Amino acid sequence: LVDAEHKNSWAPKLKFTTIHNEISTNHFEYSEYYTTPWPFYDREFLLLGTVEYKNDRILFTAQNSTNKNLADENHLLANVKVMEVVIIPFSKDTTQVEFTFSGDLGGWIPTFVKNIIQKKWPIRFIQAMQSYIKNTPALETPRYLSLKKTELSIP
Repeated sequence: LVDAEHKNSWAPKLKFTTIHNEISTNHFEYSEYYTTPWPFYDREFLLLGTVEYKNDRILFTAQNSTNKNLADENHLLANVKVMEVVIIPFSKDTTQVEFTFSGDLGGWIPTFVKNIIQKKWPIRFIQAMQSYIKNTPALETPRYLSLKKTELSIP
């Protein structure tokens, strides 16, 4: 999830990610740019994100950035109230992933298309992440290494 430079190789419909500001080791201002089918405009999620270790889990949270001058004029800006991914390891081979999103994708999208996105995108996201993890060598990017912590205690 912190490998922004390669996230588009597995996250559904993600064109690319831009890190605008690394505020601290675990706090980022960034944009994710997503494709949408014709005739809709592509979307941008302009976010402030945080990575935290909490007891037995890793918490990735994001919400809208107020720095609108970073927005790309070629994309509609989505409104994100809460985006949260929780990673809970149960054993060396078993992990629970919880995904929460509350917001508005921005612009006009018919209800039936929104329903498809809400039903299918989160599971496709988790499945693609799982496949990427299984088929990718260990992640050793500077951002990952700066966030790396000793193994979480597994209950």
